[in-house]
Amino acid sequence: YSCVFCSIRLHMGRKYRHHSAEYVLNHLKLCAERFGVRSFHFEDDNFSLDHERFESILDRIIESGMDIRWDTPNGIRADTLDYDLLKKMKRSGCRQLTLAFESGSQRVLNEVIRKKTSLDYMIKVAGMVHELKLLANAFYVIGFPGETIGEMRETANLALRLLRECELLPNLFVATPLYGTELYETCVSKGYIEGNPSPEELAKSTQIFGEPLISTGDFSREDVLRVIDDYRRELKKELVRFSLKHPLYAARRL
Repeated sequence: YSCVFCSIRLHMGRKYRHHSAEYVLNHLKLCAERFGVRSFHFEDDNFSLDHERFESILDRIIESGMDIRWDTPNGIRADTLDYDLLKKMKRSGCRQLTLAFESGSQRVLNEVIRKKTSLDYMIKVAGMVHELKLLANAFYVIGFPGETIGEMRETANLALRLLRECELLPNLFVATPLYGTELYETCVSKGYIEGNPSPEELAKSTQIFGEPLISTGDFSREDVLRVIDDYRRELKKELVRFSLKHPLYAARRL
């Protein structure tokens, strides 16, 4: 894909190779049977992109009778999922998904981030995940060149709405111009960042509620921080409601 903030293709190119479903299952069995491991993180950037391989892995886990739990902390494209696939994922031991929404504006997804996905469909997937009672997180990003303050608020509002309606726990980030990305080149060529960000500054920026580094003619870093502050105030209220419905979650947080 061609998301402007992503650095993966710069390091690894657009081609990739993967282990076979059988090889993956053998690793899972080794960890489970020899070392007693029962929880696994699948860190593939596009774990569900190759449907044939993905379903083969799920089928083999189910057929083996393995009692494991797994999740996708690195994020997964919601537009690669459907209801039947989600049911199979749950049967195979999926306990938590992280869905990469990025924005609450279809224009930003199309023209700014160039994610090539449908916001409406991603929202439908969030509803499917909720119906199947799968715990889920979501990634959102604000502060891209070409984005407006109003569109940033659309993203924040969508994050709050899906937490309220679908119990989709949000993670809001600021756009970070990582070295070599198209976002970085745009920011440097148009003067949207001051100087050359240090590794420390980039590390702070990539955290949840990170420090914005980008200012454009449409917004300043202070504008982005105000959007984040308003969002955090509302988020606290929504998390209280969520915690009252899910006391075990609240206890873990504490």
